[in-house]
Amino acid sequence: MEVNKISAVVESEMGFHLLWCQKIYPANTMTLAQANPRIYQSLQDRYKVRKQRQWLARLPRLTRVKEYDYV
Repeated sequence: MEVNKISAVVESEMGFHLLWCQKIYPANTMTLAQANPRIYQSLQDRYKVRKQRQWLARLPRLTRVKEYDYV
């Protein structure tokens, strides 16, 4: 993608998106020590999302809804 260009529509699990490239950074290599904080944060974020989805999936089973007919 080129700078100041807008992508075609991209679909993700969150919905539909347009991406805009503001700037392109040159590739670089980092040491494991430099990458560790990012790796740790990424793994933590994934864990939180997974646990949240598990909790949300269990909610319907944990919730008891009573129906009343008020006529």
